Amino acid sequence: MKRKLLSVFILIIGSSVLLLSCKEKIQKKNGLRVIAFNSIKVSKDPYTIEKMIPLETREDNLLKEFLLLRANDKGFFILDKEKNDAIHHFDTNGNYLGRILEIGEGPEMLPNINDFIAQIGDLKY
Repeated sequence: MKRKLLSVFILIIGSSVLLLSCKEKIQKKNGLRVIAFNSIKVSKDPYTIEKMIPLETREDNLLKEFLLLRANDKGFFILDKEKNDAIHHFDTNGNYLGRILEIGEGPEMLPNINDFIAQIGDLKY
């Protein structure tokens, strides 16, 4: 009887692990993850995506997941909260314009930054 219960228990645990570990296959192109925006489900939240602007990706501006994004008439300003190395500037078409503020201990660098404001024609940090 104990052996039978143990077998049933192992079968249930094994089945649960298999079911919970099933995930969608991640699509990749040229070694990078592909996000299919046309497969995003429409949300009932009060926010809508009106326009998507792909940002230029280069070796010197690779960004991770936790981003602080601000925008004004001069474009988009992004601080990668994981790397916390610089504020990256993109124009309104998504072209990379460079780092406008670097974080570190060198000349013309800030030791740390937690937040910033992109006002019309200006950036405050």
